[in-house]
Amino acid sequence: MAEVQVYRVGRMVKGLVGMRFVKGGRNPRYGLDCWGLVMEVCGRYGVKVPDVRIGEFDKHWEAVEVPNEGDVALIAIHPEHVNHAGVYVGDGRIIHTTAATGAVVTHVKAFGDRIVGYYRYVQGD
Repeated sequence: MAEVQVYRVGRMVKGLVGMRFVKGGRNPRYGLDCWGLVMEVCGRYGVKVPDVRIGEFDKHWEAVEVPNEGDVALIAIHPEHVNHAGVYVGDGRIIHTTAATGAVVTHVKAFGDRIVGYYRYVQGD
């Protein structure tokens, strides 16, 4: 099963790792910011998430204790507020992007308690 999961993660983020960071970026041709990357990756998992400010979630977002592939991780890089996001891609890893690194896959342990929660977008009314 782990081999299948690794293959799926690789396919879902193919072409995104190494993509450059662009503030406000929403087009993978030119670059993405962290929420643009969330929108792109979730779309590859078949979930169309809206373009919202990080953490401004409506009734369609539900907090989850244990993330599944495609769930959004909200991260407080600076402790006073949530200011970063990534997508859980399985095996304890998230894909995210920053100005310093571009898009990378990082183990959640690297964020420690800065991950404030995982959220799943539930499409519907």
